[in-house]
Amino acid sequence: MHKLHRNGVELIGDVDDDPVVHSGNSKSFAVFVLVTRERLTPQGRPVVNFHRITVYGGLVDYVANSIRKGDYVEVRGRLQSKSFSENYTDPRDIIMDVVAKEVFPHGIRE
Repeated sequence: MHKLHRNGVELIGDVDDDPVVHSGNSKSFAVFVLVTRERLTPQGRPVVNFHRITVYGGLVDYVANSIRKGDYVEVRGRLQSKSFSENYTDPRDIIMDVVAKEVFPHGIRE
């Protein structure tokens, strides 16, 4: 019997810069960075994380035309790892992307 595993991500944060659209080989995609802020450190500063978001398909046009730097958005998708080494041998060469299935404005800042 196989165990069920789920790869799901939900992030809410600020768009760091306007999305960049890449086209080629009949498949286009858009990339942007989402900034999230979490709990405060003992020094009273928020923990800030930067997440690379990649979108494909029909979502590319929406993101390219509707999402801008500073927008407060919610992203739902899955994690995907990429490596610059052949066999994922060096952890420093691994990049984690969020492949978005949904991107939409989040109306209330927390």
